Parts: sequence; C-alpha cells; structure tokens
Amino acid sequence: MKRYIIVFFSLIVFNVSAWSQEQVKYELNAQEHAFMCPFLSPILMRQLQEKGASEVIKTSDYKLLITFNSSLVLTEEEIMQMAVKVGYQREILSIKLIGD
Repeated sequence: MKRYIIVFFSLIVFNVSAWSQEQVKYELNAQEHAFMCPFLSPILMRQLQEKGASEVIKTSDYKLLITFNSSLVLTEEEIMQMAVKVGYQREILSIKLIGD
C-alpha cells in the first residue's frame, strides 16, 4: 500500500511540474504573405516541430506562431536559418519574441 501511495504522489508531482513549464513564443513574419506558400510553409512548420517546437500555428494573417517549452528552445537566429534553408529569403523575414 505504501508503494502505491508513493507512486501516486510521484505522478502528481510530475504532472504539476509539466503543467508549470514556462514556454517561449516567437512570431515569425514574412513580407508579402510568403507563408501562404502551400509547399514551403508545411516543410518549415514540420522541421520546427522536429527540432522541438511544441506548437507551430499559421495565423489568418499568415504569420507563424512558434512555441517551445523552456527546456527545448531554438534561438531567433536558428529559426531564421531554418527558414532560409527551406527556401525563404532572409530579407523578407522578421522574428520577435512574444509574451503571453
């Protein structure tokens, strides 16, 4: 019985710590609605998720909102490099850290 109680409380502590993880959010924007591209955008979004993004959303105004848990965060430069590698031109991209 004592063993079950320990396991139960361990699970509760683990879940609480997972819920309380801080998140880092970026907004990636491209001029001329370049994220409308039906080919490049899904590739970039998939690669961001493969690199640890917990959520990548394309907004109605064609920006990408990228969320990372605080344990797995790419820098702004790493995100820009990924976008350029996929095929976007650096000159049309801008990125900023956003709050909740």
